This record gives sequence, C-alpha cells and structure tokens, in this order.
Amino acid sequence: MQCRYRRHGLCAAVRTAGILRDPEARDDSVPSLAAAIASRAGLDPLGNHPRPDGDRVDDLPPDAGSRRGEIFQLGVEALLQAADLVTAGRATEWTQDEKAATYEGWVREAEARINWANHVDFVYDLIRGCNPAPGAWTTLKSESGEQKLYLFDAKKIMAPTFGSVRGKKLGEVVSAGPEGVRIHAQGGFIEVSRLRLGDGAKVKSSELNLPVGSVLGVPLETAK
Repeated sequence: MQCRYRRHGLCAAVRTAGILRDPEARDDSVPSLAAAIASRAGLDPLGNHPRPDGDRVDDLPPDAGSRRGEIFQLGVEALLQAADLVTAGRATEWTQDEKAATYEGWVREAEARINWANHVDFVYDLIRGCNPAPGAWTTLKSESGEQKLYLFDAKKIMAPTFGSVRGKKLGEVVSAGPEGVRIHAQGGFIEVSRLRLGDGAKVKSSELNLPVGSVLGVPLETAK
C-alpha cells in the first residue's frame, strides 16, 4: 500500500474521491481510503497536487457566516500533504517550542450555555464556535416544563437605535419567520435558522414554532 501512495499521491487521491468536503455538507457517505486511492490511479505524480476544479473553499455551502467549512478543508489538506511526505520519506520533524505553546480547554455543557445578558457579539461567537458540536444552548420554559434549546446556524443583527430594542427583554423571541427566529441580546439580535429541542433532531427554526414573546434562558416565573 505504501508503494501505491508513493506512486499516485494520497493527497490528490482523497481530493479526487471527494473526501475533502465537510461531512456536514455531504449527502453521500465518506468513501473509504482504498476507494480514494483506486480512483486516483494514473493521475498526478507525488508532490504535484493541484486542487481539482469544483473543490474550492468558495464552493462550499454557506455556514451561517462561520469559517468552519473552510478550516475543515484546510485541516484535511494539511494532514494529507503530511501523509504524502511521510510515505515518500521526505518528512522532517522538530521539537515543539513549549514557550510558544498554548492550551485551549474543553468546551463542555457549562461553557456552551448562552447568557443573553452578554453582548450580542459574544453570544454570536459562542453559537458559531459551538456549531456543530457541542451546540450552544439555552432553556425554553413552558407550562409543561423546561427543556434545553440548542442554537446552530445563526447570524448577528446589530440594533441601529435604542428604539429598536426598547421594551424587549433579553432572550426574548421578538419575531419568527422563514429566515429564522430572532432573539434579543445586548446591543442587537441573533437570528437562528436551525435549532434542536432537547434530544430531538436539528430542524429548521420554522418547524419548532417558538411563540413570539417567549423569553429564553430564564425561570418561568421571571418570563411571565
């Protein structure tokens, strides 16, 4: 198998098979590595891996303003190029400079919870950063009980004037339509087009029918 890698180039093989696509944007299952290599035969030699037409970052479907799809693609690209160098015997290694190293902690349930009192910039960044996992969440309270509401694809809308937010509560659903559910946060609004209620599936916001006037993330007695 190593000889096949050297001959045909693993990086271009996987690109040709379509694995470079973000799994969230794919309708088909990811092909096996063997299928990728088989589909690669006879193409560019090792070290010459032009990006095929139609496999560019700007061809990826929009992700609510997120750069996740682009970063995913660059990450896969780097791994595949590294694999080609290793199998070709041209890889080099060096010790990481620990003085320049940083550590990013885990994003768990507590970190992913939305505080609607935060500025809309922070709320938007949290939703974007937790999409697709673990998912930024808030709570939806009703007479039947409280459930977690996960917010995914979203965009930020700044409030142009104080009048546009006057009388609105933080976390209040101020409108709902085909474009999404609009929720008030400090300094503006978050418009969410994809949600998940509890352990259910991710759906379009229009499928959940959140009542306008609902206040998210607060106890029921406060929301009344």
